[in-house]
Amino acid sequence: MNVTKDSEKLLVTTYKIYIERRKSGIKKDDAKHFEFNFYLNDKYLSKWIREDVVSCLRKLVNKNLIWFSLSKDFVLNDDAIILMENRFKDGVKEIKEWLSLLIP
Repeated sequence: MNVTKDSEKLLVTTYKIYIERRKSGIKKDDAKHFEFNFYLNDKYLSKWIREDVVSCLRKLVNKNLIWFSLSKDFVLNDDAIILMENRFKDGVKEIKEWLSLLIP
């Protein structure tokens, strides 16, 4: 993927949330949209510093995996979803296992 490990963690975590949203019946376009402060309520990212989140989001923008607005909200691009679908074929369970190895 060629991004930092923190950027990868952020991308994987947002993809996990995207999958959970889709499973709960949220339409695809809405499930791909994230408010900037989403990380505050996530067990894997809640301890991150705001500036670190912004830095990781910028790296993902540079890889064309997300679209980042001036308000700091962002949208997962289809390229990010395809990348994650190919990487985590078993879905949320596999993602949670991967995240638990990296984030205590």
